[in-house]
Amino acid sequence: MNALRGLPLTPFGLGTAALVLPYGAPDAEREPPGRAAAAAAIEAALAAGIAFIDTAPAYDGAEALVGEVTAGAPCVIATKLALGPVRASVEASLTKLRRDRIDLLQIHNATPALLRTDVVDAMEDLRGEQLLTAGSQTHNQPTTSGQSVSATPMEVIDAASRGPVAANTADADGGSLKDVQTGAIRSALQQYGGNVSAAARALGVSRNTIYRALRTIDCSGTEQAAARADTTAQNQNRAS
Repeated sequence: MNALRGLPLTPFGLGTAALVLPYGAPDAEREPPGRAAAAAAIEAALAAGIAFIDTAPAYDGAEALVGEVTAGAPCVIATKLALGPVRASVEASLTKLRRDRIDLLQIHNATPALLRTDVVDAMEDLRGEQLLTAGSQTHNQPTTSGQSVSATPMEVIDAASRGPVAANTADADGGSLKDVQTGAIRSALQQYGGNVSAAARALGVSRNTIYRALRTIDCSGTEQAAARADTTAQNQNRAS
């Protein structure tokens, strides 16, 4: 068993996206189980000795479910930053997870542009306040990971080749955290022709996160129309 800042880590962990969201390859997504079955899956993982659980604010309802099932259980929980201010994201996650400290907080789809904002400093402040034990950054592309690792004091680096979205924003100028996040969403929607499901998969967020962003960012009319068409198609597929 490994350890992270004193936290015991098991060789296997449980991801929770598929417990609350449609999940799978394009055009082959599986609907999530009901809440009782999802809770039973977490309980079974804990009983089997799996003591590392990954979740995120973007996994609609997953943090609350994890908090309910793992209350008092000796396990390590990793979650991710939501769109918006870092402190607000952490405080909301703590409430849902029913914890007084986040074990591992991940900057999901980190790019050099994102890391040039004040996000890392904000995480360090929260660690100093003992609201956070360790930080992590995840990457869609190893090249992005290599550019970011040397500049940030993170304990965990998770690099995966999922798609080119991160590369599209990797060289962007540093701005506010919100600017960088919404820029990544806009780039993904453009790249995938307004296909919200594909953009969400590439960014590692839920479709609802994309829809919420569309209400606040200045996307082109083409992107908005394509997203609406994608929503209509999704609804028709579910009805058929």
